[in-house]
Amino acid sequence: PKAWHWAETANRLQRRQQKHDQAHWLARRQAHWSAQKSLWHAHSATSGETHDNASRPLFILGLPRAGSSLLESLLAGHSQIHSLGELPEFPLALGRYLRSQASADGLSRLGEDYLTQVQAIHDPQTLWFIDKLPDNAQHLGYLLQALPQAQVLWIDKHPMDAAWGLYKHLFGPGHKGWCYHLPWLGEAIATHHQQCQYWHQQAPEQVMRVEYETLVRQPVQTLEQIQQFLQLGTETKNLLAQQGQAITATASASQVREKISTRAIGRWKNYAAELEPARLAMHAHGLDLC
Repeated sequence: PKAWHWAETANRLQRRQQKHDQAHWLARRQAHWSAQKSLWHAHSATSGETHDNASRPLFILGLPRAGSSLLESLLAGHSQIHSLGELPEFPLALGRYLRSQASADGLSRLGEDYLTQVQAIHDPQTLWFIDKLPDNAQHLGYLLQALPQAQVLWIDKHPMDAAWGLYKHLFGPGHKGWCYHLPWLGEAIATHHQQCQYWHQQAPEQVMRVEYETLVRQPVQTLEQIQQFLQLGTETKNLLAQQGQAITATASASQVREKISTRAIGRWKNYAAELEPARLAMHAHGLDLC
């Protein structure tokens, strides 16, 4: 109870400082998603060009604090994968695309713009390079069409564990204002899950869902499935042997240096009653929990 009291007090102070407008945030998020769906259905074939002579982008995305850094640290040990961390290049390129005449023809230029910007900062000599910016989840429709050679790993953690992990974390000023109020948090998680699931169903050959719980409980099987999805040779033993040696500047820096553990699973149950407003908001937005 005392721990919850201080967490709730801190979040209440953050709500006052952030002055987050949840209705406006949700409306913009839905409009952004609707625009991507309309473009996708109007042009069922991907419009971007492949670049076979260059490294291919591997996007790892999901909610913050949901295991993307762990997955990145494991895959970065593969001889044909190089991690570039959380890159801002795709959102920046997308902004330029949207400010211009956003069309299916422009998607190819969007993909080329992104790859040009990435190559300007690094030119990996591997088959894949990792872009681990979690916020790319909200741009998946554009990403899939602009970069048809890209693959996406969607790391999906139990929504209530995700809620607790986000609610007790302090983000930078002006970021993730929806994390500091439980109903807003539930709405945001439900929206994220709905949109990622939609693109997973639309493009299963490009988007693979990776359950966090399965990853930490059955890392060998999960990593082998991912390597098969990426058409890579199996280096699972090497990946697990190097786990814990990754260098990262994300909020999960300390966790990824530890051995794989299941201790983060089910932590929300310690605060099930207190987190109920988040669960109810998820349910109201179509995310039912087993």
